[in-house]
Amino acid sequence: MLNSMPKYVECILARSQWEMPWYMKGVREGFYTFAIGKASAYETTRVFRRDVERFIAWANREARKSYGFSKDYKVAYLVRIPEKTRHEQQWAIVKIVDPIMKDIEGYIK
Repeated sequence: MLNSMPKYVECILARSQWEMPWYMKGVREGFYTFAIGKASAYETTRVFRRDVERFIAWANREARKSYGFSKDYKVAYLVRIPEKTRHEQQWAIVKIVDPIMKDIEGYIK
């Protein structure tokens, strides 16, 4: 069970969704794959990547701290992220497995 969830994780999960954007339909890799949207249409992909990677690092760190996973075992992966900034909504595709996913799935739309 998670001790507490940082505010930045709550913000990322608030703009996440299970339903993939139409252009990402072929990327689905499993049940715990979801999309994270940019904070705004004007956010650069560099900043977006940094936020998503920070979220993934948190999930992997929390798995070690709360559940005793080894440092080599990853529970969160970045599947796909835009490489070029477009001033429109863009999405990153992330895959997270249990037990962290079980703790955060209620926060995703």
